[in-house]
Amino acid sequence: METSLLDKEPAPLPGAEEETRRLILELLKEKDVNFIGGITNPVFKDDGRNFLSLKYEGRVIPYELVITAVGFEPNSSLAFSSKLRVGKSGGIIVDQKLKTSDPNIYSAGDCIEVINRITGRPEYIPLATIARYSGHLAGENAAGGNSFMTPVIKNVALKIFNKSFVQVGLNSNEAAGAGFNASSVAAVAPNLVKVMPGAQNTFGKILFDRDSKYILGANFLGGNEVIGYGDLISVFIKNRIKISELININMNYTPPLSPFINILSILGRKIGR
Repeated sequence: METSLLDKEPAPLPGAEEETRRLILELLKEKDVNFIGGITNPVFKDDGRNFLSLKYEGRVIPYELVITAVGFEPNSSLAFSSKLRVGKSGGIIVDQKLKTSDPNIYSAGDCIEVINRITGRPEYIPLATIARYSGHLAGENAAGGNSFMTPVIKNVALKIFNKSFVQVGLNSNEAAGAGFNASSVAAVAPNLVKVMPGAQNTFGKILFDRDSKYILGANFLGGNEVIGYGDLISVFIKNRIKISELININMNYTPPLSPFINILSILGRKIGR
């Protein structure tokens, strides 16, 4: 199929770090996906029954199928009609037990705001893992339990052809907006010993607070191993472990499955002790 990806942003995935976005753009081009960025006011043409073409910036391009993806918003209409408190994002405001502003009503899933562990602020993070976790706790507490939902760390993964992308915690813009004195380290390293079949480069970038040296977030693009990197960084963030401790982790090494020096160790060394 001849595929085009149109975006109002100049590069894909605006929530990712700039270096990662450039790498993903290169990957799309390598796979013959025509990325067209900076698009404003596209016009969809149809004959009342069938889609015909897409017009943008004076150009008319025929397509047989168009999929529009415009993000997510919470379905909180029931909360509005019930006069429950709703946050700026439109997500339902709940306490640590998942109670709404009406103590007899609980709410959970992709329609609530949760507390971001890094910023301490309420945020709308519609992820299946968080939805399942909150649903379990809300059901338990509604049945008389006494469990509390802890603040969450955003941990998102995306498969892009033969690559995996992971973003955990905050990105640079979010860190600046939250008032952190942020800095970062980045590296490119093989995911296996170079001579092994299937070896490929992995890109990693870790964002940290200059003052405390606590990790704020990270981006990885590489093979499936980056899922584990994201989970490990999530543990560092949750337990407030300083980035320099990445040097002291005893990483697994076996040539067909892992590199001699893990990219997390490389990133830790760039900070020093």
